[in-house]
Amino acid sequence: MNVIEKLTVHKSERLGECYYTVKHRSGLDVLIFPKKLSTCFAVFGTRFGSADMRFMIDGKKYRLPAGTAHFLEHKMFENADGVNSDEHFAALGAEDNAYTNYSYTRYMFSATENIGDCLAELLRFVTHPCFTEENVKKEQGIIEQEILMYRDDPYERAMDNCLGAMYSSSGVRESICGSCASIRKITPEILYRAYGAFYGLDNMVLSVCGDITPEEVLAVCDRELPESTSAAPRIKREDADEPVAAVKSRTVCRMNVSRPMFFIGVKDIPAKKGEAKLRRGLAMNILNNMLFSGTGEFYNRLLDSGLITPGFAFGYSAGDGFALNYFSGSSDDPELVFELIKEKTSEACRGLDRDDFERCRRASLAQYVRSFDSTSDIADDVMLSAYYSDSDPFLIPEMIESLTFEELSYIPSELFLPERFTLSLVLPL
Repeated sequence: MNVIEKLTVHKSERLGECYYTVKHRSGLDVLIFPKKLSTCFAVFGTRFGSADMRFMIDGKKYRLPAGTAHFLEHKMFENADGVNSDEHFAALGAEDNAYTNYSYTRYMFSATENIGDCLAELLRFVTHPCFTEENVKKEQGIIEQEILMYRDDPYERAMDNCLGAMYSSSGVRESICGSCASIRKITPEILYRAYGAFYGLDNMVLSVCGDITPEEVLAVCDRELPESTSAAPRIKREDADEPVAAVKSRTVCRMNVSRPMFFIGVKDIPAKKGEAKLRRGLAMNILNNMLFSGTGEFYNRLLDSGLITPGFAFGYSAGDGFALNYFSGSSDDPELVFELIKEKTSEACRGLDRDDFERCRRASLAQYVRSFDSTSDIADDVMLSAYYSDSDPFLIPEMIESLTFEELSYIPSELFLPERFTLSLVLPL
C-alpha cells in the first residue's frame, strides 16, 4: 500500500470543508487542507519551546541554557553552503518566517507560486542543521542585540517580570530569548543535543493549506525526507513543582516610559490532557469577552474615564505545565485598574449574565468559522492547535456549542482568587 492509499479523509458537511492526514514513512505527521485561495501557507513545527529546558532521554537528565529553543530556531536558516534560506525563499517569490513560544517552534512560508519548490526548501533546511563554533558565536552577538531590544520594550519587560513573579520553577519564568548570560553558554554541541532530542520527524508535524493536492505534498515529502529507520528517543519533560498560588503578588521596575505600563496575570491550573486544555481555552475566550470585551460596559467605562487606552488587551494562554489569564495596557493609575479588574472578577464569582454568555458564545463560533477563509489561519491556528490538542478541528464548533452557562459560571470562583493574581508594573524613571 502506498502512502496515498493511507490518507485519512476528514470531512465537515457543516463547514463544507475537507482535509487529509497521513503518517509519512519518515515518521512525520502530515496535515493537508486543499483550499482554492490565492496563497498557499505551510507550517513545519516541533514540540520544543523555550520552557523545555529540563528533560530526560532514556533516564538521563539534561539541562539546556535559557533561550536554547529560540537560538536553535535562528540557526536553522543557515545552510552548509553559507546561503541563508531566506534568500532561497525570496528567489522563489515566497515570504518565510519562524517563531518560538514557550511550548513550540514553527517554521513557515506563504507563497502564490513555486509551491512545490518552497515546500522542498522548508523541509530541507529544517532537517539539515549546520552549527559551527564560528556561526554560533556570530549568532550570539545578533541575539544579544535582540535581547537588549526586548529589554527596552516596556510591554515585554512587564510580561516577563509578571511570569517571573508568578512561577517558581516553570520554564516560563525565563524570557523566550534567554538572557545575554545564558546564550553565551550555548555551543554547537548543545544545539545538536537539543536538535537530536526534539527535531526527530516523529516529534514534528507539517501542516499545508492552499491550492495543492495531497499527492503533490506527499511527493515532496518522499523526495526530501528519509524513511524512518530507528525508534525516536524517549523524551520526558521534567514537570515543574508549581504551587497553585502566584509566588509573588507584585513586581515593579522603572524604565524610560511616559506612562505606567501594567501586566496582570491570573495563575490557572493547567489541564493535563490536550482536549481538556483546548476546551478550557475556548471557555476562557468566551468568559473574557463576556467581562472585558471592547463592546462591554467595563471596558468602555474605564476608557471613557481615561483609566485605560484602546491598547488595553486581555487573553488566556496555556502550554505544557502553565496556564494564565492576563490583562495588559498603560494607565496613569494602574493600581486602580488592577483593583477594578479584581472587582469585576469578584462580581463574576457571584454570577454571570446568561444573555451575555449566549451572545459571546455565538460570536466565538462565528470567529472560528471565519478562520477558514485564510490559509495561514487554517494551517497554523486551526490545524496545529487541534493537532496538539489531539482533537479534530471540525469538532471544535460542536465543542463551542457544548459549552454551557453552568460550566462557565463555575470558572470565576475557581480561578479569580486573590492569591492567583500578580501585578507587574513598569513605572517612569
